Amino acid sequence: MTRTIMIVGGGNTDEGADEGAPRVGAGHGLADDAVCASVIRQVAGHFPELTYFGFGVFDAHTLSPAERAARFRDSRAAMFTPDAFDELRRAHGWLGLQRRTRQVNRRAGTSYGLKHVAERAMGGYIANGMFIAAAVARGFVVRRAHGGPNAYLGISQEAVRLGG
Repeated sequence: MTRTIMIVGGGNTDEGADEGAPRVGAGHGLADDAVCASVIRQVAGHFPELTYFGFGVFDAHTLSPAERAARFRDSRAAMFTPDAFDELRRAHGWLGLQRRTRQVNRRAGTSYGLKHVAERAMGGYIANGMFIAAAVARGFVVRRAHGGPNAYLGISQEAVRLGG
């Protein structure tokens, strides 16, 4: 399923914006940790399986239901740390330089590959889940990839070709 959620003031252009998309967020940038936390809560409200890892938890199939629930809580809590807020800001900054498309672009790869491009461009680690949250905040079309932890984005192929 494709979901588009606009964080007010989060998109880099109007191109590719989904007029019917729910609009969430503060629209004041991400300079303040409280704003970052608010954005993450709003994104997680629309994507309840989103964690620091991405969608779901690492090796979920090997865990008991209790272990899976505990790992989910820990991975969700990890999204609300100062380091995670910095990752969100780096991803948000890089994504602000990219052109959105109206549909997901599988040729651009998944969030996991794109986050590596962003890491090289922005100079620091970015967790997959924080990259996905930033993409939602920037108004990119986001679709979970094959039920796994990654997402496809509505992002221009140029993001990969030019290295961001």
